Amino acid sequence: MTSAKRKKYSNPLLKMDPSTLYSSLYENSLACIFFADLEGNFLDANYKALDLLGYTKKDIRKLSYASLLSDNDLKRLTEIVEEIIRTGSQKNVEEFALRRKDGTFVFVNVISSLIYKKGEPVAIFGIAVDISRQKSVEAALRDSEKRHRAIMNHAPDAILVSDIEGNIVDSNPKARNLFGYSKREFLGLHFTKLHPPEDLKRVKEAFKNIVNKKKYRIGDVHMLTKDGRMIDVDINGTRIELEDRSLTIAIFREMTEYKKKQEQLKAAQKNLEAQIAERTMELMQSNTALKVLLSNIDQEKTNRDGKLMMSLQAQISPHIQALNEGNLSASQKAHAKLIEKSIQNVTSQFTTKILSDIAKLTPKEIQVASLIKEGMATKDIAKFMHLSRKTVDIFRGNIRKKMGLDSQKASLKSHLLAL
Repeated sequence: MTSAKRKKYSNPLLKMDPSTLYSSLYENSLACIFFADLEGNFLDANYKALDLLGYTKKDIRKLSYASLLSDNDLKRLTEIVEEIIRTGSQKNVEEFALRRKDGTFVFVNVISSLIYKKGEPVAIFGIAVDISRQKSVEAALRDSEKRHRAIMNHAPDAILVSDIEGNIVDSNPKARNLFGYSKREFLGLHFTKLHPPEDLKRVKEAFKNIVNKKKYRIGDVHMLTKDGRMIDVDINGTRIELEDRSLTIAIFREMTEYKKKQEQLKAAQKNLEAQIAERTMELMQSNTALKVLLSNIDQEKTNRDGKLMMSLQAQISPHIQALNEGNLSASQKAHAKLIEKSIQNVTSQFTTKILSDIAKLTPKEIQVASLIKEGMATKDIAKFMHLSRKTVDIFRGNIRKKMGLDSQKASLKSHLLAL
């Protein structure tokens, strides 16, 4: 397209009155614009500045630097004004806290310069930008950083922060105390330097999972301190996104003392179980011994009572027999038989129990054994029991056999007395 055919461009600003143009820019500016005399009294301000401070156009001539600034900021601004008058402009952007009409404060960045008339400075022109929101965000970030730093510094467990390549970028005091490294020594140290070779495959896989899955736990891991000591830890790790940077956070809980106490507890439990088993065995043995003792006492009592009854029978029976052979009336003989029967009934239960338990003797054999025990000879036993000597000898032989004396020369009487 030739220049002749181009549509002529028309700038609408060129048609505007300069005073109208600059007035529009002044009042509609997104920044706060103000004018002040060289003594610090405000001459004018745009609506953006007035709205920010809560004043109206009528209030402007009542306002000065002193009405908006604290004593410290006023002193600093006075030095800046002296610099502006001396050099013509403010060297650096400065931050000030301005007191609003309601007493609250807003934060602004200010840059100023001189206005000249006929070569002489007559006023100061300034532009201020409201940074209150930015300051609030910065304060919140500082508070957040303080909280997080306090958590890191006072955490009961060791904490290490690494980049996603595994290089440590931060550590808390607990981690530095646990592993023996200073904060500077930890910076840039790769996490694999903290593990023995036999655990590297496992912890590398765990770190990979932390990076990929954002959360992972690996328990009972060996770690090396700076001085070469081996400690047991439990690790919980996660991945976080901090602004435009990915990081991993690992929390280490030392398990060395816990495992030591656990082993001590197991040993104590095992020792207690052994003591219980030993004590149980002792009680069982004592119980067995007590049973034997009680059995022996019962047997001894039974034997003693049996001996007493048989002795009583042996001493009384001859007299009863003599009475029966005497010249008694029928009534007297009946009483004698009744006495003899009663004595036999009393004594037989003891004698029978002893001899029947030992050798399973018959009633007749028990009677013969009782009389042998009392020292009666065969002829006397035969006469007493109204039996022949041969029959008594047969009973004696049966008794010896049942008591295991048939092939021995031991005295039957002595054996019976020993029962």
